[in-house]
Amino acid sequence: MNTIKKITNKTDNIASFIVGAIFIIIIGILTYSILTGKQTKKESVSTTAENPKLPAEHVVQKDESLWTISEKYYQSGYNWVDLASANSISNPDYITVGLKLVIPDVKPIIVESGEISASIAPKHTQATVQQDDTLWGIAIREYDSGYRWTEIARLNSIVNSDLIYPGTVLRLQ
Repeated sequence: MNTIKKITNKTDNIASFIVGAIFIIIIGILTYSILTGKQTKKESVSTTAENPKLPAEHVVQKDESLWTISEKYYQSGYNWVDLASANSISNPDYITVGLKLVIPDVKPIIVESGEISASIAPKHTQATVQQDDTLWGIAIREYDSGYRWTEIARLNSIVNSDLIYPGTVLRLQ
């Protein structure tokens, strides 16, 4: 009977040791995979956000605009103009879900605070809207900067920049 107790105790000790070792190994593997998995994810996100490979192709998703797509690839929404130009988009407000865009390899446009509304005066005090004109185009003609279109819209109380009509006279100052 004593011999059976000794054998049973040894078996229990060995089984406990094996189960404990397996448990520690499993915990170690899980911890390692969690830590390295998170690190890899962070690295891939920061690499993509900071240095996307350009040129690239992008498929427009729901609630995206040329501005948000530009922010994604250039960290600057101001490059939306390059996206519109590279894809022959005449009206940037009308892009559709599923549209494939070419993302050109261009230098990001970084605008310092106050740079857009610089004190450059327009060439004229007013402009008459022509057929196929856009506020962007008028801003380029008058201010040499399309980004000043918002100033024209504000001066003329234009809520929807797509609704300008030929013959309309716009104030520029």
